[in-house]
Amino acid sequence: MLKHVIASSLALSVLAVPAVRAAENGASPRFYIGAATGQSKSTLENSAGERFSSKNHPLPIKLYGGVELNDYFAVEAGFSGTTGKHEFDKRLYGTATEPRLQARALYLAAKGTVAVSERVDLHAKLGVAHSRFEMSNAGTHDRKIDGTKPMFGIGAAYKFTEQLAGTLEFEHYGTVREEGYKLRRQQLQAGLKLRF
Repeated sequence: MLKHVIASSLALSVLAVPAVRAAENGASPRFYIGAATGQSKSTLENSAGERFSSKNHPLPIKLYGGVELNDYFAVEAGFSGTTGKHEFDKRLYGTATEPRLQARALYLAAKGTVAVSERVDLHAKLGVAHSRFEMSNAGTHDRKIDGTKPMFGIGAAYKFTEQLAGTLEFEHYGTVREEGYKLRRQQLQAGLKLRF
């Protein structure tokens, strides 16, 4: 728990410096919120090295908000998860019920933006994400695994108006390793962003 607090404190300290500079320069911050979704896929590997893909595809969602300190720099926080759990074939662990996996992440990131044209922007994000993975219905393999890791993202936005934009992003929330498990959260998603 202490390492999560330290990592979050360091990230906030690094992100606070540009915010203070922007305020000193008289820049007027703008706030934004957004939502995105994409295709959901999950794979697990058992002790024999066999890989299984999930039988279902719960809808992934991302909700986020941020503050644009100027035309090039923003600070963003968000949540990424799914509307349900990924279900796997019970042969995976030889259980009587189908194993289920739920994954979600909270993140805080610095975001840099470059305008390609009047309507199109490209951006990149760098920050820290806290991920949680919950395995259930897997017998002795049931567990909750948490990890705080660096995260990054790249994407593009198309402005319909000054307030509303469509977005396309790829984000990687880090790889968590624990007790022989290697769990990764990443998502390609499309959505809408509203500035106000």
